[in-house]
Amino acid sequence: MNSANATEFRRFLQSCFNEEPPNIPRLRPPVRSDAPSEQQAKWLRHKEWLEHHAREYIIDSILRGLNWQIGHTRDAMSFMRNIAPEVPLSNCDTTRFLDYLGFDHKTNRPLLIVEAKRPAAKLPVHARGEIDPNNHPAAVPFARYLKRDMVDASVPGGLTREWRIYLDQLKGYMEGFAPEHAPKRVVIMNGDWMVVFLDPADTFFRDVEVPNPDKIVIYPSKDSILKNAEQVFEFLAYEKISTQRDMVHVAEVAAIVDPSTIISCAFGLKVRHECHPPMSSSQYRLFPQLRVNPILIVMSNKGTFMWVESSDEEGVVVPREGSELEAHLSRVSQSAQRLKRDLETCLSINNLPLVAVEDHYSNLERFEACPGVVPFDPSGVMSGRPLEQDEPMQTYGRRGGTLYTEFILFTGRRTHFIVRDESFAGCPYHTYAAAEGDGAACAHGPIGRRSVDPRSYFVDGNASHCAHHYVFVKKRLQVLSENRSRCGPRSVKDCGAFCEIWGLEQHLCCRACVYQRVCTAAPVFAGLPCRTLT
Repeated sequence: MNSANATEFRRFLQSCFNEEPPNIPRLRPPVRSDAPSEQQAKWLRHKEWLEHHAREYIIDSILRGLNWQIGHTRDAMSFMRNIAPEVPLSNCDTTRFLDYLGFDHKTNRPLLIVEAKRPAAKLPVHARGEIDPNNHPAAVPFARYLKRDMVDASVPGGLTREWRIYLDQLKGYMEGFAPEHAPKRVVIMNGDWMVVFLDPADTFFRDVEVPNPDKIVIYPSKDSILKNAEQVFEFLAYEKISTQRDMVHVAEVAAIVDPSTIISCAFGLKVRHECHPPMSSSQYRLFPQLRVNPILIVMSNKGTFMWVESSDEEGVVVPREGSELEAHLSRVSQSAQRLKRDLETCLSINNLPLVAVEDHYSNLERFEACPGVVPFDPSGVMSGRPLEQDEPMQTYGRRGGTLYTEFILFTGRRTHFIVRDESFAGCPYHTYAAAEGDGAACAHGPIGRRSVDPRSYFVDGNASHCAHHYVFVKKRLQVLSENRSRCGPRSVKDCGAFCEIWGLEQHLCCRACVYQRVCTAAPVFAGLPCRTLT
């Protein structure tokens, strides 16, 4: 279950804490045989058993209520997770296992470490009466112990041997991360109490005499966790500490950002490339289908971006032929314009400026923060980061017998990645025969039906198809550190294909593409053979 807000999280906690867990002997924790002796192995097995009990029926539930999707690395649905259990972390010759590691599912940056303890474990400092979690008496000895000189044998008073081991464990975990990549939160809990380190970089890395104990929040009981549910949600909910946001509904924008900070927007598309199984026994190849949903890319004066949509429907299928394609482009344009009007109404803004594709690509700082084409997975780890070479072939999701991958395209002032311009309709290289006659036909032959490999949605003879081999070779050129300056701004990392939409369509005529002006401005893409290209 996901919590849309802190109120829902509070109700979720109440349900979780009221639920009676099953008997411990029915549970079987993950097998770990790393104990040095039989006696220690037996003790560790018992300890892990109790910790697993706390995790399975309390901690997992709390994390799910905070919108952390738990998955194991070999699960069939592991692409949906943003937190993984039992993660090995190597540091020099030592391998430690993190009970949980939460990460940003768009950038894979570590966000959260959760260390689980057995239900019988107690906090080291007991205080009577109601305790303010932000001023718990154990916070000071925690901070002092973590910053002590490791050569100094002195230990702050009030800490049991057990808790010194716990804190040393956390410090050992943090040593496996570079300071600039430190998780944003570290938590140690057993389901009854919870300790939250709000600034691990300060607590574990910064060169200060004593870390700020105000950055250590301690909830001593379930009642305390429940009473402070809003604060727990603010500190630990996935969307509160992740570096990027998912797609948001247009009606939510005003609640997420200050409307006065929004300075411009651009049209965009959520494009799904689907690979369908053969429809009959006479067909033996997968065939592609493209679906699109118009979105807006909203920009703030802080350099941040937000993807905004008005519908989470499957999207509109892109037709391939002239009159149907014209009608499709018109419908998508109307939907996009309506979305922009809805956004302006929700934000009480008139005529929010639109940023053109060319202007966006020319602003390198803005382009790096929001590339022109990025993979999109509404629940997975791949969204919002640069593309790898041929990555779409390895990052398919599956629905029934259909494989698919999705992208977010920045289309600027235009509402579709397909552009209709009749000035290039007479180019002979829309057909394989013309290219073959000039000795420039693609080696894989004419494409008479929609193809997945190579990716060609528009077939031979279509005004949106290009059959020229030189253009195909230029599109698939690898962008490398050595030639990136001659490639201009590209959405891919090193070794990715030059063509911005290579993962969707490899034979689209350049004049039919929204990115043609930024691509043809690059020196490596100069000299195209199209006779009508200006």
